Amino acid sequence: MGTISHVGMPKASKGVEKIFNIADTGYAKVGGTVVDSMSANLFKQIYNKANDDIKKKLNKMNDKQLVNVILKMWDKFGKNVKL
Repeated sequence: MGTISHVGMPKASKGVEKIFNIADTGYAKVGGTVVDSMSANLFKQIYNKANDDIKKKLNKMNDKQLVNVILKMWDKFGKNVKL
């Protein structure tokens, strides 16, 4: 973890990078739970719109905590997703 020197934004942690890769590839296990690309894409969109303090908190979380964040995001924003 660090910061990108020319921008000052926090760099994504390994767990967050895993979720970003899932958004592009399909599905994979994170923290023992299968995460699909739709969930990973929802996390990615919210992460990109979050401020730097929220990003730092997410970067400090382990894989299981990140999966719990995704589940809570679905509870909050899942009603707005159209298939």
